[in-house]
Amino acid sequence: SEVIVLIPDKPGELGRLFGEIGDIGVNIEDFQLEHSFGQSVGRAMVSVVPSQAGHLARSLEQRGWQVIIEGEEKQMGVVIALDGPSGSGKSTVSRRVATKLGLAYLDTGAMYRAAAWWCDHQGIDLDDQAAVAAATVQMPLQMPLDPENQTIECGGVDITQAIRASELSKVVSKVATNLEVRAELKRRQRQIIAAATQGIVAEGRDITTVVAPDADVRVLLTASEEARLARRALEVRGSADAAAIAATRDEVVRRDADDSTVSQFMTAQDGVTTVDSSSLSIDDVVDAVISLIPEDMR
Repeated sequence: SEVIVLIPDKPGELGRLFGEIGDIGVNIEDFQLEHSFGQSVGRAMVSVVPSQAGHLARSLEQRGWQVIIEGEEKQMGVVIALDGPSGSGKSTVSRRVATKLGLAYLDTGAMYRAAAWWCDHQGIDLDDQAAVAAATVQMPLQMPLDPENQTIECGGVDITQAIRASELSKVVSKVATNLEVRAELKRRQRQIIAAATQGIVAEGRDITTVVAPDADVRVLLTASEEARLARRALEVRGSADAAAIAATRDEVVRRDADDSTVSQFMTAQDGVTTVDSSSLSIDDVVDAVISLIPEDMR
């Protein structure tokens, strides 16, 4: 089988492709490269044994490559959209589902956090909506699609940990409620989802309703406020005691209230399945989401 990989016209991209195919552990039987002068993207045709084509395509896509399996150009893998408030478990569940099914994974909430970090890094006042929107359009963000390797880079800087800091959590809503910022990031998100031909799990606030309303599976993951606060406190502060929960309350409750002014993620819209994770284990929620995938797409 032939796996077609689109290669950006940038130094070192072909070497990176070979290196990542080696990391994936797939043997190449034949290789051809097509690239016309003046085009920004080339096509690498990688021939592998048929049983390895799907694995190679999914693995490369998770690493950010745009991939097509020859003969399946018009086919699209399953798209799973998952929304929910802070602490509902949507990120953990989405990563587990993506890992279990070999799908790409997109954390759209991290994109808003990255925009807040980028504006602060550029010395832009987050209350200056026009300046924030303009900076977001220019933001050089590299979003990972591998659920098991979520290293996020912006302008060549690893910001994976920085965007999770409590100080940033307190101000990210200023960016997330900026309608021009939302328009730009939604555009990028739709582009990423459309390019994920091997399938993707995308999670956030308005993925089921605005970004990917035609997704094959649409889920609103909810949980009680008590459960959400405890989870987020444990994640951010390493404890779910009273002091940790009190310190976390503003980050969760206020941010949800702020974000709900521009996004509907507290009540399921038509065609969206609600899953309440308050008393369920992560494995139970993962199984519930997977059970919603149409039989012919599993």
